[in-house]
Amino acid sequence: MEQECFTVLLRGPAPVVLCPARSIDRIRIRPEWRVPLESGRLLLLSTFPEDQRRPTARLAAERNRVVAALTDAVFVVHATPSGKTVALCRETRATGKSMYTLDGPANAELFALGAQAAPPQTVLANLSAGSA
Repeated sequence: MEQECFTVLLRGPAPVVLCPARSIDRIRIRPEWRVPLESGRLLLLSTFPEDQRRPTARLAAERNRVVAALTDAVFVVHATPSGKTVALCRETRATGKSMYTLDGPANAELFALGAQAAPPQTVLANLSAGSA
């Protein structure tokens, strides 16, 4: 899901930040990243040292907390009930940040945390307009 969203974002005009759950010291720059990188539309960002070469669940959780801390608001497509994403959303909401998700019963736990519904049409319109 993350890769597919990233691919869609790279097609649009909006700036994109890629934050892998590992060091970027030896990251392979994919051909489809070159133009966005050279134009300043893609930023690679990592808080991990060079020796963190492989992503782990612990590093992903740490990366997700850093990314959430850097945002003004959080958009979550789906979170498994009582899962790690819900725990992150609970932490993020405690900081007072706005949270959005797709409307539907599968995201009931996110709505209980205070998430606001973001209709798919609105999300897609924002992506294509470059305001995501």
